[in-house]
Amino acid sequence: CGCKKSAIRFCFFMRTANYLDTIRHLFGLTKRYQVEGNSMFPTLKNGEQVLAERTDKLQIGDIVVAHHPFRKTLIIKRVTRISQNRKIFLSGDN
Repeated sequence: CGCKKSAIRFCFFMRTANYLDTIRHLFGLTKRYQVEGNSMFPTLKNGEQVLAERTDKLQIGDIVVAHHPFRKTLIIKRVTRISQNRKIFLSGDN
């Protein structure tokens, strides 16, 4: 996947969101996404909701919401490699 600036760094699960996280979401600093499928199991389960915020500071191991490179859909995957030219490679957890 060649996801660069369209990637959004994963922040926290809805089930662990605290008061400050809720405020950040209400002010539009984060977006809510629903996990579809089992590619991120056991970290994320099908139907689980997550909050994410935009960032340009991705690291290997981060979980991101990104545009699929060939379809008009969003995907939730883990960053597995970042090349020297900042091309980001993503993979599921299972």
